Amino acid sequence: MDIRKSAAQLNDNEIDAFLEAIIKLKARKASDANISVYDQFVALHGAVMAVTRNNADPVNFAHNNIGFLAWHRQYLRLFELALQKEVAGVSLPYWDWSDDIGASNRLFTDDFLSSTTRGRPESISNGLLRRRVPNNRKPDWWPSSLRGFSVNRHLEEGSGRNLKRGSTENNWPPSIAQMQQLSELNISIRGSNPLWAFWLVLEQGYDGFIMRTHNAGHRFIGGHMAGSFSPNDPIFWMHHANVDRIWAHWQEFQLRINADSNPKDFWPHPDEFSPFEGRVAPLGHKLNDDLWPWVGSDSNQYQSVSAAQTILKRLHDYSNMKKVKVVDVLDFEAMGFKYE
Repeated sequence: MDIRKSAAQLNDNEIDAFLEAIIKLKARKASDANISVYDQFVALHGAVMAVTRNNADPVNFAHNNIGFLAWHRQYLRLFELALQKEVAGVSLPYWDWSDDIGASNRLFTDDFLSSTTRGRPESISNGLLRRRVPNNRKPDWWPSSLRGFSVNRHLEEGSGRNLKRGSTENNWPPSIAQMQQLSELNISIRGSNPLWAFWLVLEQGYDGFIMRTHNAGHRFIGGHMAGSFSPNDPIFWMHHANVDRIWAHWQEFQLRINADSNPKDFWPHPDEFSPFEGRVAPLGHKLNDDLWPWVGSDSNQYQSVSAAQTILKRLHDYSNMKKVKVVDVLDFEAMGFKYE
């Protein structure tokens, strides 16, 4: 069982192992030698923004509805397993948004993932991996093909090859009390499944309740983190690990207060109308829907028509992988991980 820990609580050896895995994955060439395995993950996050099945209207499989939770859980787990192929025993740490002091003193430092910046985006590529090259002396394991942590030219999204950050979010961080409140949110709008309200607050924030969640976190980092290719910045993985951690805590809370329940009870029935939109969840977001691109032999029915279309040919071939549905990722411990 992999244990995901707070990034602010990692010891030096754990930080070293995580950064080594990230760097090696960034250098690992995929079957298309023009892109790394790391960059394939980045490209996938852009490609998922608009996916059509059998030429129906395109849908964002990973955002703007309840499938946001399920898709990213599967995505993060596969990335974590890819890291473990580079460095055994590595787990994804999470960025605890409410621990601003811990993040400032440990995570956003030259010893880990460099600093945040305010205002106009500034390059952090030179400082991002400074710990790995003290006095410009690279460790023996450093990939000879990797000079720095530059952005693949197909994945720049207008922000350039040098990785940038530049905060546009002033309302940060959320408080510990707010995050506890969110983890135990139990609001049913007009009799709907409580996941609807929980998802909306966690992904998008909500006026009058909590604004400082997922979307605000992307704005707080800014730069490359503000676009559809946001995984260009390694902080993305810790940001979304925290999203998943809050959902995991919410699931545990629901199971605790609802006797004889199971995780499927806290996902809307496929025929249930959204209390916000008045219609059922879109393709890829319902309980028994496939999570693209993990659709197995049905891959020929799906096509991404997103802005990432030009780099789709460089994506991994997922057709031989086991099909994964929303229902398959509800039990995170069955997937092989849990949170400290």
